[in-house]
Amino acid sequence: MKKFYLLLLLFCVFNFSASGQSKEKKIDSLFSARNNVYQEVVYAHLNKSIYVKGEMLAFTAYVFDKNTKKLSNETNNLYCTITDEHKNIVESKLFKVEKGIVDGYFMITDSIKSGSYTFTSYTNWMRNFSQKNFFSDKFKVIDSESIYYSKKVVKDFSIDAQFLPESGHLLDGVVNTVGVVIKDTLGLGVANLKGRILDDKDNFITSFQVNQNGIGRFSFIPNYLNTYKAEINNRNKLITVNITEPIQKKGVLLKVSRNKENALISVKTNNSSKLNKRYSLTFHNGKELNTIDIDFKNKSVLTTKIPFKNLPRGITVFTLFNEQENPIAERLFFNYHKLNIIKSTNTFLKKEEDSVNATLQFTQKNIGFNNVSVSVLPKTTNSYKKNTNIISQVLVQPFVKGVIENADYYFKDFNERKIQELDNLLITQGWSSYDWKDMFIENDTLKYKFERGISIKVNISKVKKKSKYFIHSLSNKPPLMIEFDEEVKSFSHTDYFPMDDEKLYISKVRRKGNLAQPNIHIEFNINKIPSIKNLYGEVAIAPNYFSSENFVDFSNFEKLNKTDVLDEVVIKVNLDKKRKDSVRGRTFGRVFFLNDLDRNQTLANFLDFRPAFRAYDDWKTGYLVVYNKRKDNSAPAIFLDGFQVFTFDMLYGYFLDTVDYIDIDTESMWGNGGVIKIVTDPKRFTNNRPTVKEVKFPVSFTKPKKFYIPKYENYKNAIYKKFGVIDWLPINKIDENGQLSLDIRTNQHDDITLYIEGITKNGDFILEEKTITLKE
Repeated sequence: MKKFYLLLLLFCVFNFSASGQSKEKKIDSLFSARNNVYQEVVYAHLNKSIYVKGEMLAFTAYVFDKNTKKLSNETNNLYCTITDEHKNIVESKLFKVEKGIVDGYFMITDSIKSGSYTFTSYTNWMRNFSQKNFFSDKFKVIDSESIYYSKKVVKDFSIDAQFLPESGHLLDGVVNTVGVVIKDTLGLGVANLKGRILDDKDNFITSFQVNQNGIGRFSFIPNYLNTYKAEINNRNKLITVNITEPIQKKGVLLKVSRNKENALISVKTNNSSKLNKRYSLTFHNGKELNTIDIDFKNKSVLTTKIPFKNLPRGITVFTLFNEQENPIAERLFFNYHKLNIIKSTNTFLKKEEDSVNATLQFTQKNIGFNNVSVSVLPKTTNSYKKNTNIISQVLVQPFVKGVIENADYYFKDFNERKIQELDNLLITQGWSSYDWKDMFIENDTLKYKFERGISIKVNISKVKKKSKYFIHSLSNKPPLMIEFDEEVKSFSHTDYFPMDDEKLYISKVRRKGNLAQPNIHIEFNINKIPSIKNLYGEVAIAPNYFSSENFVDFSNFEKLNKTDVLDEVVIKVNLDKKRKDSVRGRTFGRVFFLNDLDRNQTLANFLDFRPAFRAYDDWKTGYLVVYNKRKDNSAPAIFLDGFQVFTFDMLYGYFLDTVDYIDIDTESMWGNGGVIKIVTDPKRFTNNRPTVKEVKFPVSFTKPKKFYIPKYENYKNAIYKKFGVIDWLPINKIDENGQLSLDIRTNQHDDITLYIEGITKNGDFILEEKTITLKE
C-alpha cells in the first residue's frame, strides 16, 4: 500500500507545529516497528452451517496477505479445528495451502454429538497477533438417527439496548452521533424496532429505527445537566432504557461522515473547552500510519475532506491522541471505492440424467488466476446461515474487536442505504482491534514461527568420520541422498508434506552401497496441532423462532446401510489394479511389479535375467556392472526413486526386498544403454534384513477428498428441502472468456441455489447467490 503522502496536503485547515514532530515521530516509529511485519488473514467458505450426522463438512480456505488483500504465496500450513461449546477440541487437522488456496473436509461422525460447534482455521504465525486474522464461525449438528424430534426455539422477547457514542463519549453543547444496538437474549439483533429519545422531563428529543440486524443511529445535542432515556416499541410494549453514558462538560469529539466522493473528518470541541493543548490525529489501514498535529487556536471545529480515491479500500482507523499521547477517541471508516465485486450476468444450463452443467457468464474476461468455491443447496434451504463472508473477513473483521452478525448483508447488492448501515455498524464497534497500549510496548518478540511444511532433525547415535544417508521419497517429495565427509552429530531438512498416514523412511548407505537400518533419533518441529486463543467469540446461529413449541421430524433421512460399506470394499479391492495401470500408462518402458519371490535377490541377479542386459556384482571393485547387449554394451542410466545414481557402488549387492517395481526402457534416448527406474516401497523389508528406519510423523497433512453427497429417501419432503445438500464444488476457475463451468451432481428437479465465493489474482472478490430453475 502506497503511503498516503497526498493526504497531508488535504489537511491544510489544521495548524501544524514543529514542537509536535517528536511526538509524531514516536507514534509513527512504534506503529511501524510493530506492524511492518508480514501478516495474513484466512477465510474459510463452509458448504453449510447446519449438518446432519453422516454428512461432510467441506470448505475452501483462502489465505490472504493482510496488507495487499491478495492471495498469499507464503503460507503452506493451515490448521483447522472443531471445538464444542466448552471450547474442547473435537477434531483437528493440518492442510497444505498452495497459492493461497486449499480445500478440505471433516466428517460429521457419530462421535460428534448434536449441538453447537465452532470451526476455526489459522496458521501458526497468526498466533503472534492480537487481531482476529484467523477465521471462526459457528455451525450446528443435528442427529437424524437418535433425535427424530427437535424442539423449535420459542422466542424470548426480552431485549438489550445499547447506546454507543461515535467518539466513545458524549460532549456537552454540540451535536453528538450515537450508535444504537438492540439484541435479543441470544445476542442476535432484533429487527426494525423503533424508539425515541426523551430527556429527564420527558421532552421529545429525537427518534430512531434499527435495521434488520438491530443497528441504527441518532444525533442530538446533550446537556450535561440533564439525563436521557430511550423508549423502544417492542411488540406494542414501551420499554424504557436509560442512556448511562456520562456527558463530558469539556472535551473533544472525533466525527467521520461522507459525501459522494469524500470522507469528511471533523475534530470538534465546545464553547466551554478553551483548548490550548495540541492533539494528534492518526489514520491507518493496519500497515501505513499518518500522523497530523492539531492546534485549535480558538476554533471549535476543524474539518477536512479526503477523496475516497486517496484512501485504501476497506477500513481506515482514525484515532485522536491528547498531548500525553493517550488515545481519547477512535472511529472506523469503510471505503467502498476500489471494491470490485465480480458477478455473473447470464446462466446457461445443460441437463443430463443425474447432473446438470451450469455455465455462468461474467462480464470480466482474462482475469488471470482465480478460484471460485460453490455450495449447491435446495432453494428452500435452512442450513446456510453464516455471519461472515470473504469480503467482511478480509476487509473488516481484522479491524474490529467483536464479531459481525450477518456480515453478508452489507456487501450483497450494496447501495447508499447499505453504505449508511455499515457506517452505523462501525460506530457501534467502538475501539478498533489495534490496542494502542500494546502498540507502545517496544522490543516485542514474535513467539510463534512461520511454518512451511514440516522440518526434521536427525540425531545420529554413533558418529563416524564418514557417513551417507538416504531419505526415501514421499508422495510429493523426491528422495534425498545426504553424504558427510566429517563427523556430524545431527542434520536437518525441511519442506516435508506427509499426507494422511504417510511415514518417513531413512536408510543408512553402507560403504559398498547397500542400505541398512540407521541408529538415529528424529525430532520434528511440529509435534501437535497448536491451539489459538479466540478472545472474540462468535455470533450464534439464528434459530427459527416460533410463538409456540413445535416439532421437526428428522426420521426421513436415509441411514447408511451395508450396501454403502460393500461398495467401499469393492472400490478398495480395485485400487491396486488401478494403481498399476496408472504406472504403466505413464511410461514407454516395461514395468515389472515385484512379488515376494522377485524380492529375494539382488538387482544384479534381476537384471541379468533380462534378455537385453548383462549384470553382475564385481567384488573386486565393489561396483554393480551392467550393460545393454543390444546397445553396443553401453551402460544404462539408473534412477532410484527419481534420483539418478551416477556411481554404481551403492548398487553393489543391492537387495530388492524394499522395491515396489522396476521400469526398464531399453530404447530410451536418456542413456546410451537405456533407462532403468527403481521405485521402492520402504514399508517392505524382511525380518532379518531391516534396511530402513520407519518413523511416524506426529502431525501429517490431510489430503483433499471428493465430496460425499448423502442419499435421501425422499427429495420432496420438507426435511430435505430445509437441511439436505446437493453438491459442493471447492475448486473452480473462471476461464479467459469469463465463463465459469459447473458440473453439478443432482437427481432432483426443484430450484437450487448456488452460494458462490471467490477471489482473483488482482484481489477482486467474487460473491453471489444465484438461484437456478431446473424444472422443465
